[in-house]
Amino acid sequence: MSWQDLDKAWNTVEPAAEAGSWKLVPDGTDCHLVVVDQKPHTKKKKDGTSSYSVEVIFEVVEPVEFAGVRIWRYFGLGKENLAYMKRDFNLLGWKGDKVSALMNADDSTLIGLGCLAVVGLEKSTYADATTGEMKEKTKNIIKVIREGWKMPVSQGQAAASQPADAGDGFDPNNPPF
Repeated sequence: MSWQDLDKAWNTVEPAAEAGSWKLVPDGTDCHLVVVDQKPHTKKKKDGTSSYSVEVIFEVVEPVEFAGVRIWRYFGLGKENLAYMKRDFNLLGWKGDKVSALMNADDSTLIGLGCLAVVGLEKSTYADATTGEMKEKTKNIIKVIREGWKMPVSQGQAAASQPADAGDGFDPNNPPF
């Protein structure tokens, strides 16, 4: 994409609604989540093989006080964890017969699907990109995806039509943790 294309797009897009992306949901909270974005990732290993993952961005729908909070989850596509991924994707409502379909950058199969999940907190350290100073960050994680709630179609379509960017300058492909 060229700078001209970006400038043109900039002038046609509305700012995203204020999001609660940095608000932390208390550990152990049951939340209704909807998938608002998905992105495939391929990483070359030192031995020349590739590893694959799907980044899924969830947004809290309920409890209402945390609506809009975004939670990132990476699903590693490896033989050792396929059974767990299949369970979680089935709980989301995705029953695809080819997990490779999720590696298509144009695929939006998961967007709009919802689930009930237990949210937790995770602390991590990272080096500040400017100063190199080690910092600590707490973020929300999905501990468990549970059966028991499916996103109503009208809500799922509305959530999926919202811009995936929370507007907070956070790049999930290069998180600071």
